[in-house]
Formats: sequence, C-alpha cells, structure tokens
Amino acid sequence: MTLFSPVFRKHRTIRRIRLYLAIALAGWTALLALSIMLELSSLRGNTEQTARAEALMAYEKDALYRRWASRRGGVYVEASPDSPPNLHLSHVTERDIITPSGRHLTLVNPAYMTRQVFQTAKEFAGPQGHIASLRPLYHGNQPDSWEAKCLRSFERGTTEASSVESMAGQPYMRFMRPFIAEESCLKCHGVQGYKVGDVVGGISVAVPMAGLLAAQQEEVWQIWGWHGLLWLLGCVVIGWGGRRIGLDTVALVTQEERLTERNEELVMTEEELRQQVDEYQQAQNELQAEKNKLETIMASMGDGLIIVAPDYRIIYQNRVITALFGDRTGELCYQAYRGKAERCLDCPVDQSFADGRPHTEELTLQNAGRELCFEVIASPLRDWNGSIVAVVAVLRDVTERKKAQREMERLNASLEERVYERTALLESEIRQREAAQYEIGLLNEDLMRRTLQLEQSNRELESFSYSVSHDLRAPLRHINGFSHALAEEFGDLLNEECRGYLQRIDTAASRMGVLIDDLLSLARVTQAEMRHERVDLSGLCVQVLKQLQETAPARQVEWTVAPDVAACGDPLLLRQLMENLLGNAWKYTGNADVARIEFGRTEWEGTPCCFIRDNGVGFDMQYADKLFKAFQRLHGTEFEGSGIGLATVQRIIARHGGRIWAESAVGCGATFYFVLPGCPDR
Repeated sequence: MTLFSPVFRKHRTIRRIRLYLAIALAGWTALLALSIMLELSSLRGNTEQTARAEALMAYEKDALYRRWASRRGGVYVEASPDSPPNLHLSHVTERDIITPSGRHLTLVNPAYMTRQVFQTAKEFAGPQGHIASLRPLYHGNQPDSWEAKCLRSFERGTTEASSVESMAGQPYMRFMRPFIAEESCLKCHGVQGYKVGDVVGGISVAVPMAGLLAAQQEEVWQIWGWHGLLWLLGCVVIGWGGRRIGLDTVALVTQEERLTERNEELVMTEEELRQQVDEYQQAQNELQAEKNKLETIMASMGDGLIIVAPDYRIIYQNRVITALFGDRTGELCYQAYRGKAERCLDCPVDQSFADGRPHTEELTLQNAGRELCFEVIASPLRDWNGSIVAVVAVLRDVTERKKAQREMERLNASLEERVYERTALLESEIRQREAAQYEIGLLNEDLMRRTLQLEQSNRELESFSYSVSHDLRAPLRHINGFSHALAEEFGDLLNEECRGYLQRIDTAASRMGVLIDDLLSLARVTQAEMRHERVDLSGLCVQVLKQLQETAPARQVEWTVAPDVAACGDPLLLRQLMENLLGNAWKYTGNADVARIEFGRTEWEGTPCCFIRDNGVGFDMQYADKLFKAFQRLHGTEFEGSGIGLATVQRIIARHGGRIWAESAVGCGATFYFVLPGCPDR
C-alpha cells in the first residue's frame, strides 16, 4: 500500500472531514458563548438601572415633602406622645401655641416631619429613607459609614451618590443627595452656624433588590435554556451533515477501488479480446462519470421542506413546495397535499408524531393532473424539555429518477444512445439544482432576518411592558395621592365646582389604571408560554357565571351551559378568554329586564365551533371589522370598558390556531362564535 493508494486516500479524507466538523462545532459553541455573555451583561445593567430609578423616585417624593414644609417654616400639629415638642426648637419663640379652643399645638420642622414619615415607612416592605447629617440636631440622624462618606463627598462638591450595598445581609440599592441650606432652613439650623448654600445634610434612600435579583435570575435561566437548545440543534445538524458526507465519501472511494481492480483484470485478458475490453472499459468509464454526476446532484439538490404542527397544520413551507402546490400555510397537510379528509396513517409525519423517531417513506402526490414521486424524510422537532412541537419533513423529488430508471430498462439495446440522452438530462438537472441551491441560500438569509426582527420585537414588547408597569403607574399614584390630599386638607375651602373637578381627576386616574392593567394583560397574552392540555369549557363557564352573579346578586339572569364541552389549549389563557366573553355578555345585558346568556356548541359551514349568545343591546354589523381591534368601542359611555377585552380574546384564539367571529343586530343581542383545537370534544 503506497502513500497515494485508494485506501490511504480514504482514511486521509475521513480525517479531514472530522477536522472540519470539530472546527464547525467549536465555532458554533464560541458564537453562542459570546451571545450569552452579552445578554447577561445587558441584563445586570438593566437591573441596577431599574433599582436606581425607583430609589430616585422615592428620594424626589421625600425631598418634595421636605421642601414644601421648609418653605412654609414647618407645620403645627397637636402635641401628643407620638409628636412631643421638639427640644431642638426650644430657641423658636412660637414653638408651642394654644388655640382659642384650648388645643396645644407644637411646631414640627421639616426634619422632624420627614423623620416621622420615615419611621412610619419602616412598617412596609419597600424603599426606606433616612435623614443624615455630620452635625445632627437629633441623635437619630447620625449617619452610618456609607452615609458619612457620601456627606463628606457632598461638601467637596459631589451632587449625588448611589451604589449597591449589603444591609442586614440583603442587597439594597442606596441613593443619596445633599440638602443645601436655604433661607427657610436657617430658622432651625441657624443656631448651628449654617449659612445659605451650606450642605446641612442629606436624605438617603435604600431600595431592596431581592425581588429584582430574583427576576434577573429567572431571565438568566431562560437565556441559558434557549442557548442550550440552539447549541444542541446546531450540533445535531453538523453531526448529521458530517455523517452523510463521510458515508458518501467512503462509498465513492470504495467504488473507485473496485473499478481499478476490474481494469487490471481486463488488461490481463487475451489479446484477441482487447478491442472488446476497450469498448467495455469506455462504457464503464461513461457509466462511472454518470454515477458521479448523479451523486453530485443529490448532494446539492434543492429539496422541498415543510414544518407541520401537532394538529397537522402547515406552519412553514419553502419555495420548492410553494412552486409545486401553492401557498398552503395554515391548512391541514393531508388536505393540502393529498386531498384527504382524515390524516394519513402511512405518512412518515404521522409516524414521527406517534413514536418520536425519524421515518422515511416514498409517497406519490398529485399535482396539476400529474403524479409526482417524493422521498419523504420526517424528523420530530422538540423543545427544551423534550416535547414534540412540530415535525420537519424533507421532500426529495424522485419523479425524474423513476422515469430515468424505466427509460434505461427500455433502452438496453443501445448503450451509446442511452448514455448520450442521460448525459444531456443530467446536465439539465445540474442547472436546475444549482438554481435551487441559490434559492435555498436566499431563503436562509431571509429566515435569519426574520429571526432578528422577532428578537427585536420581543425586546421592544418587554420594554413596553416594563414602561407601562413602572413609568406610567408612578404618575397615576401621584395624581391620586395629591387629589385625595387636596380633598382631605382643603375640601371645606373649595366650592362645589372645584370638588367636582377633583372627583373627575380621581375618576380619570382610576380609569387610566384599569386601561394600563388591560394593556399589560394584552401584552402578556403574546408573551406567555403555551401549555396544551384538555380544558373543560363547560365547567369553566359555570365558574365564571357564578362569580359574576355574586358581584350583582340583585340582577335576574337566566343562563344555560351545554355540558361536556372541552378543548385542547392553555388553561390560563382559555379562562381569560371565557372571562372576557362572558363579562361582555353580562355587561351589555345590564338594561334587560331578564337577562339571558347561553353557552353551547354548534356547526358553522360544517366546522364544529362553540358560541356565547346574549339578549343585550347588540351592535351594528357594519362596524364588525372594528370589533376585535384595540381601543375600538362600539358603544358610548353608558357601558364601562377600555376597548382591550375583545382584542385580548382575538389574540388568545390566534395563539391556539383557531378563529373567532360575531353576529348581532342593534337591540337584538349578540352571538360570538369561536373555533379551538379539539372543540367541541365529547
């Protein structure tokens, strides 16, 4: 065996293939590791920014209260054990006064007031504040080591300080800003020698970070889980491709060895048979060239690709399948490709769903009146916990190969003509496969762009949810708090019109809070992870109606629920679906003398579906296209609502692969029909 012998070349080729596979795996692993590092770094930064924003909000609220009291020289409260006269204000001539009715009032300066507010806040689990000064009037305002360090830096010109510190064994975001002496502050602090513009002290805020760190850790696990799934999928694809290439290479080299041995035997034959041997060898060489071309085509052909969901609906098909059968996305695979009313038991897709293993079958499909023969390779696609979420089927068109085999059998009498015709056919197929391979490359680029767009959309949706839950709620709480404070403190001084304005402010703020909750609920519908299991819709409907009856026991409502109606879907999302639909029926039948609500099942154009019917006010069908859009309401202020409920219902139905529509007339009630997987289920 020489260095260039076929056997040696076979081993060298296999080693080279293994080296390329190792490089591909290492590169794939390094890419995912870099992605994990970047996402974890961004997550940690967002957590600290969130905690600091909450601390800043708490500080600004406390500073606002103190500044208000400082500019008014403090406030007078009734002296009590909880609010005794301040010994540090004994130099103030009017520290204690007696009202004409005999009540003993004492002056509460801003620091005294803020300290009592902070003491009350310790009873709640939230941001904690503390007044600190390097020269405190009150011993409780002594700074801790962190606050003392911040106060000294304030005297050097620093305007604020923040950092994550450990307090009582728990992580806290600590934030502090200085108090600069104003003219109103010298009433109390002037005796200490302070002047306007001096740093009197500061307020520090400590925000607990345990909840934020727990949420951060949960997102860390999600990042590791998804990247692990991507890494495993990439390893499987690289390993499968390497194995196929290795097998094809070994088969090719083995065939070359056999041809070489055959040639050596032919050379040793009799001289009188040389001409026949030469012709035979030429034929063998042409057949080998044809075989090599066929193998090249098989390695680079553009095969068809479809992805089928567990309910046998097509969720993706590539351009090859679309060119043959048209766009069948969303249809049942056995109806779209084979024209059958029920699923095919001999289909490899059905077999992969059944046992969770890859299957290969040859199927004959009808397309535009002609038969196409495909080699179908179906493999299950699993999620991170091993559940089958879809089946990937690769359809290789072998129609021409079948025709070529029959043609070769028919033309055995003329070898040269057969080889010539076959060579022309192969050249045409090579051009077709090269064009198909180019289309696959374009499809991969488009798939990558869509993946990046989806990731960007998810990040924007998470940012929107965070903004709604934090940035919008804080101003609402301020509006509610200040309107209540005005009503309580100055209600007797305001006329009826002003009190009406305050009531309208409070009502608008409450309505805004409900709208924020509905928006968050709508966002969570698209973010929540789906679980598929059997859900008893009849029992769920009875529970919701009983809860509605408890909210208004005086109403006369007749409701009918069909028994044993079930569906396959996520229990939490389906409960939210029933609550929104039944809640609408309950609300819009409020003006009826005897309200009637019915839940049941029926058929719509041959499709089993569920319905919820009421005898409420109904709506005009010319506006039905606005029914399931957010913020689109078909009634005025006589019925409460935010316009989000039916939009949420439509998204829940869409996530389950179903559809929803409605029929109604003004004054004649409304009927909502919806279709879910496995609905109705006896």
